[in-house]
Amino acid sequence: MFKLSIVLCLTVLGACADPFGHGSNRVTPEGVELTVHLSDISEATLAGQTIHDGDTILVPRDQLKVGVNTWDFLTAKGEAFGDIGMTWGIQDALNPSCSGGQGTITGDAQPSYTQALRIQDCPLVNGAIEVQIQPLANAVVTVDGGTVEGNTLRMPVMHLALDQSLSTSSSFGAGIIRFETTLKVDYPGGTDWEQSLAVRYDKSPAAPFLDNLPASLAVLDGQVSNTPTVAVFKTGSYYWVAGTPGERTLKDADIFIAVAEEGSPFDMGRCAFRDLNGGGGFSTAIQGLPTTYIAYDRSGTEVARTVLRPGGCPTNAVRNDDDMMTLSPGNGQVRAWAESLLSL
Repeated sequence: MFKLSIVLCLTVLGACADPFGHGSNRVTPEGVELTVHLSDISEATLAGQTIHDGDTILVPRDQLKVGVNTWDFLTAKGEAFGDIGMTWGIQDALNPSCSGGQGTITGDAQPSYTQALRIQDCPLVNGAIEVQIQPLANAVVTVDGGTVEGNTLRMPVMHLALDQSLSTSSSFGAGIIRFETTLKVDYPGGTDWEQSLAVRYDKSPAAPFLDNLPASLAVLDGQVSNTPTVAVFKTGSYYWVAGTPGERTLKDADIFIAVAEEGSPFDMGRCAFRDLNGGGGFSTAIQGLPTTYIAYDRSGTEVARTVLRPGGCPTNAVRNDDDMMTLSPGNGQVRAWAESLLSL
């Protein structure tokens, strides 16, 4: 009798227990995976899907919203007996990605859900920083000063070069690209969202402009000079001025010089170098790159071209493991050609 009483009591208690549901979530590129656990109920409904204990279901991205999302466990009669909640931030909602660049984009965290947009390794493509995104269906994504074309967000930076001061005493365009903008996401019939973004690219502000010649010249105003006095050009990773710039900025230059192509390397023999500390030294093989340069006026019209070949040993070098150094034409060579195009 004693054992029978215990079994009867447990059976009664089990029959009277309330169902309970809980679970966990995992964000994926397709949406959110919900892994569910049920007690005292064999089957239920969650996010419009029939579930059993231990099931994992996917809530597609298009059914999510930025901020707090909650899904109720429902019995066959539609009665709620628990829920799963999660906060879906803008990083998850846009799923941004970058590769092959030096750009970093950082957003401020929002007070209601702290996830901030952060993207690294963004490339510079045709004068604009590019980010690939996967916005929600029907969401409208905009960025101040930029564009969203399909799934590509573009933030132009060529204009940052235009006010760079010119000087013949040193290279110009020092520093890196930095600016702020605002990203907005509008949900028809839903809650809108926006975030301030700090954008950084570890390259000179002059690079997007001078690396995209002659297309970048389309933004310039002013007449083409018949007596050009200022030319700008690049050697290595530096930007230089030839002529008499005075108080001019980059947008006021007369001649813009770009590298058109590099030819096949040619043998230049060997060069010897002494260590900076004065002890010992080393020698290395040298090969040169013949380089074609094109000069454009302010309208983007080609006014001259030349092929320059490097000559002689450089004044300093870093020892290479492969015992080979490749040289391009030096600053003095390009400057001399640039000055030959000016009315000095």
